[in-house]
Amino acid sequence: MTHGQRASDEPTRLPGPLRLAVRVRSRAGIRLTLTLLSVVLVLAPLAVSIGLVVVILHRSLMSSLESQVALRAYDLSALVSDDGVEAINSEAAGHDRDGATIQVLDAAGAVVATTTTRSQNQPLSALRPEVGATQIEGKPSLPLPGEEGRPPVVAARGLMHAGQQYTVLVSMSSAPQHEAVSTTGAVLTAALPVVLLAAGGATWLLVGRALRPVERIRETVETITSRHLASRVPVSGADDEISRLAETMNRMLVRLERSQEEQRRFVADASHELRSPLTSLRGGLQVMDGDPEAAAELMPVMAAEVDRLARLVDDLLTLSKSDDGAGPVVERLEVDVDDIVAAESARLAATGRCNVQTAITPARVLGDSLQLARVVRNLADNAARAAAGTVRFVVTTTPTQQPTQQPTQQPGDKEATRRATRAMVQVRVEDDGAGVAPEHRMRIFERFVRLDDARSRDRGGSGLGLAIVAEIVRAHDGRVHVEQSELGGAAFVIDLPSAQPQLPPQSQLPSLPAPGAPYSAAGSGGEDAASSTRR
Repeated sequence: MTHGQRASDEPTRLPGPLRLAVRVRSRAGIRLTLTLLSVVLVLAPLAVSIGLVVVILHRSLMSSLESQVALRAYDLSALVSDDGVEAINSEAAGHDRDGATIQVLDAAGAVVATTTTRSQNQPLSALRPEVGATQIEGKPSLPLPGEEGRPPVVAARGLMHAGQQYTVLVSMSSAPQHEAVSTTGAVLTAALPVVLLAAGGATWLLVGRALRPVERIRETVETITSRHLASRVPVSGADDEISRLAETMNRMLVRLERSQEEQRRFVADASHELRSPLTSLRGGLQVMDGDPEAAAELMPVMAAEVDRLARLVDDLLTLSKSDDGAGPVVERLEVDVDDIVAAESARLAATGRCNVQTAITPARVLGDSLQLARVVRNLADNAARAAAGTVRFVVTTTPTQQPTQQPTQQPGDKEATRRATRAMVQVRVEDDGAGVAPEHRMRIFERFVRLDDARSRDRGGSGLGLAIVAEIVRAHDGRVHVEQSELGGAAFVIDLPSAQPQLPPQSQLPSLPAPGAPYSAAGSGGEDAASSTRR
């Protein structure tokens, strides 16, 4: 079964009122749907209630009638038993009073006394109870005048008089009871449309009032375009779902506006960065066209511009992948971070741009060596551009205490519970430059952010290096931040999970000397290496 078939079959699995609401909802709005649904939900219990009222009222009235007829038969049987059959004639007046019809039958079933003139020889019922017993029948054999279709209730009671057995029959019409039930049902049924109309009208008004803020939100959102995101939807003062919806919409609009602004800035900055090397290349080609002998002098410059253009395009591609949610592709292999930092510090020292200090201990993480090398290089180049004269590289491994239960621990053995340490590798790249103000320490990892635009562009910075650092570190389950360095400038700190699950308790972390003092770097074999101050 396809998804479309499942979707089409879904309404048939719902209860009747909900299935009707789903069908109506597909053709009408929420207001009409809720109104019709409320009418259906009110109609169902009201109809059931009316039916129950009619049934209960009918049973109650008929039960009362049966009790009345049985009591009248009891009284008459006592009268006949004491005074004889002739006493029935005195009950003719009672017939006019309560509408009862009375007959007295002998042992053979013949009518010996009656209060009706019609069919005097035909008994009202075939009931023949024993002496002292009472029987009740709802359908007499003799239809009374004007009572067709509404059977009377007949009570029969046996008695003895002067040694003879008699039966007293008392019949009362059920027409008043049926009339009361019919009238009650008619009144309730007539009132049902009024109640439904009131319920539907109230629901229509209440839903309309509740949806009025939603309609205002819709009208406001309708006027918002991709070029004008500054509008905001109105928020009522009430703390309800509609207000929270409006606040959520406003927060979404703020995010969209910020994203649009970042996109515009990104496009503008990217265009500027791409224009600079292209302008240099075009100028070089024009010079070479007019002076072919200048080719040898311009080729290194043009090659550097091509490399700069290639790096910029590569950086833009990396960031665009992170926007799509893909992020940098990371291989989970064991990488010696200390080797990467040592190689990068040696490269920077070889340029002679600044003094390089190192304090490196062996550290290994799970990750991509090329991506991590890119991170360290970006931070090194950034530090070199900002440094007044010194750049420091530090690699340490710090434990983070976390309680874990060892596999050899027995249940209930608290002594066997030990604390394993999960190591974190920390890489610090510091400089002695102007540093980063606290209010800019989060923004500096955004794209094309330069705290000193002119200096950064003059020294080859594109404003994408730190953004790429943040993306790569995040892909390695790490974190990066900037703080104040002891050298006086900025310290970019990266924390990555170590590939070693436990750190030996006797491990000693290197102590950092004061600014300007030589640094000692522990070698991978545990021996102390000579301090390196490179120029």
